[in-house]
Amino acid sequence: MSAPLRVHVADTLDASARESLAAKLSPWAALGPLDQHTQVLVAGQPTRAQLGAPGLRALLLPYAGLLPPTRRHLLAARPELPVFNVHHHATAVAELALTLALCVLRRVVPLDRALRGGDWRPRFGTPCASTLGERTALIVGCGHVGRRLGAALQALGVTVRGTQRRLDRPQVVEGIELHPAGALDDLLPAADLLFVCAPLTPQTTGLLDADRLARLPPGAVLVNVARAQIVDEDALYDALLRHRLGGAGLDVWYDFPHEATDRALTWPAHRPFWQLDNVVLSPHRAGLVRSSAATREAELRAALHRLAHHELPPGRVDVEAGY
Repeated sequence: MSAPLRVHVADTLDASARESLAAKLSPWAALGPLDQHTQVLVAGQPTRAQLGAPGLRALLLPYAGLLPPTRRHLLAARPELPVFNVHHHATAVAELALTLALCVLRRVVPLDRALRGGDWRPRFGTPCASTLGERTALIVGCGHVGRRLGAALQALGVTVRGTQRRLDRPQVVEGIELHPAGALDDLLPAADLLFVCAPLTPQTTGLLDADRLARLPPGAVLVNVARAQIVDEDALYDALLRHRLGGAGLDVWYDFPHEATDRALTWPAHRPFWQLDNVVLSPHRAGLVRSSAATREAELRAALHRLAHHELPPGRVDVEAGY
């Protein structure tokens, strides 16, 4: 038997998770300290020093996405190093994206708030809720999350379109009309529902600005489960305040607590989205469910197994592009 793959886990996993992972890697891989023998680094935010380990032949990111500092370190220190994502939370994120859309369309939050106060008037007033059926959805960044979301939307009678950076021509995959990213402006006018599932890169930062939001049909609903900075904050707030957009479901934000002591009171944006009844707020927990740790461990183990057997795992990252 060949020597086991030498793996160092730098962050993200706590001691219990590392012990559980280590027990399931033997005999073909072993966790250990970062040294000249380390072959695979598992780290969400590796330092330049860690990336400089001489024997390193792969970086495994224990979640989806490539953070800008990590991209800069890689381009500066190890541009040739293969990098792989783990998409263990794709199903959970897709489920919350659908949940947020339904909550906005069915006015779940304001109706809940009213009934908690004993107010039944919305029950007898003019209907204010909408359904998903026979609408058209556009998924910006139709990858692991987008494909799962698309399948669920189709089951509810929604026509689903999506954009992908790597496409050079339109095609239909699993019932989803996929288009190159450059077709976005042409697709927006027919999008009753706009789901943001793309990674944050230099090309996607500010992608959905005031001009592009204005291309959406009146009353369109926007759901963001990717990164807040893909959507211009001022433009989004203005469109919601003036009801050019019908509503939004937001799991990602423009500001976060920086210290544990800030967690009890930190506003998630500079504009007061929380004052708008057509917005449903979620504290960036789309991928965090009870099964998250077990699913991530299984995905990490599968990726490490492939690397130990001289195969490439799925989820190869284009470091130059940023995802």
